[in-house]
Amino acid sequence: VNEIRSLVTASHIARWQNKPGSLGAYSYNKLFTTDARALLNKPVQDTLFFAGEGSYDGINGGTVEAALQSAVNVVKLIV
Repeated sequence: VNEIRSLVTASHIARWQNKPGSLGAYSYNKLFTTDARALLNKPVQDTLFFAGEGSYDGINGGTVEAALQSAVNVVKLIV
């Protein structure tokens, strides 16, 4: 844990349940969700990567499992 903490240069904790725009909601599919996910899953200049249950494109979307798998997918892109 200390090794990981020493490698982190910045972080942010979002409390989505307090945000008026989401009120803690999980993601759900809409008309252009597939296109939006494809865009979110492409790194920006190999520097900015997005992960989370909303960017996961699999059978268990909108779950903690989806968030974790999304993070694993991003780590594979970085490494």
